[in-house]
Amino acid sequence: MAEKNINKRDIEMELASLEFMKSQMEGIRGQIVHLQGVVLDYNGALQVLRELKKGSEREMMIPIGGMVFLKAQLKNGAKCIADQGAGTYMEVETSDGIAQINGRLEKVKGAISNLENSLSELSDRYRELTERTQRMYQEQLKTGQGPDQTF
Repeated sequence: MAEKNINKRDIEMELASLEFMKSQMEGIRGQIVHLQGVVLDYNGALQVLRELKKGSEREMMIPIGGMVFLKAQLKNGAKCIADQGAGTYMEVETSDGIAQINGRLEKVKGAISNLENSLSELSDRYRELTERTQRMYQEQLKTGQGPDQTF
């Protein structure tokens, strides 16, 4: 499909759109990586809480954040302190803490899924725009308005 009246400005606008889309995709990838880190943190907390709920008094590696662990032996794991939102923390049963983390984990996984879908759609549009821009450039070359005359 040949484009009519293609000029340098049209191609430049397409290229600018490609750069913008590329930037958006990089931002989404960054958000996905961040949320995957949150999932790892939640999974570490869940593992510790499940062990505590079992009542085991053996030595454990307890995640304290930033991929740093504390080697410790806990004796009472019936209760934990959980974030209730807006900087408020409350003592809750360990099973309630597990339920809270599981709920948050599902929300984060849903957000990751939504971002992955958005990234896929954006990648498809990026590919289509790339192909269209290449066709426009080829049309310019056919009409004798190649790189020397237009770029």
